[in-house]
Amino acid sequence: MFHEIFTIPYAIIGGQATKFYMPERHTLDWDILVATEDLEQARKEAAPAGATSVRPRSIPGFSCVLCEGVRLDVIAEASDWVAAALEQARTSQTNDPVLSLEWLVLLKLTSARVQDLADISRMMGLLPTQPWRKRSIPLETGPPMPWKTFVP
Repeated sequence: MFHEIFTIPYAIIGGQATKFYMPERHTLDWDILVATEDLEQARKEAAPAGATSVRPRSIPGFSCVLCEGVRLDVIAEASDWVAAALEQARTSQTNDPVLSLEWLVLLKLTSARVQDLADISRMMGLLPTQPWRKRSIPLETGPPMPWKTFVP
């Protein structure tokens, strides 16, 4: 889907991404995350896909409607962890990258929107009771945290 439009690193976030980790919730749009330095290139690459109504957002990024009527919100993030999050994205059935659970939770925590906090509650509440897989993300790849590693 979007891999046919964008050549820059990106990942699906928002309601469309949460369906990989919890029962699907109704949402009318698609959201993708890009690094801030790739925002202008994302705008240029969306234009040939018929992007109309390109309008700014209250946060860095833009919103547009693609030729198929798909509403797309492009969110730009400048945090140090974005490159690692995009690189570690999982692949969807449409060959589009989707932000992995640990990075999606971090992104939703930083937004602090009520819907995002509700999504986190649902996603984390559905985790199996068995211990998480043993993998840690060094502090250097994420935002400042009071602990030394984040173990998803």
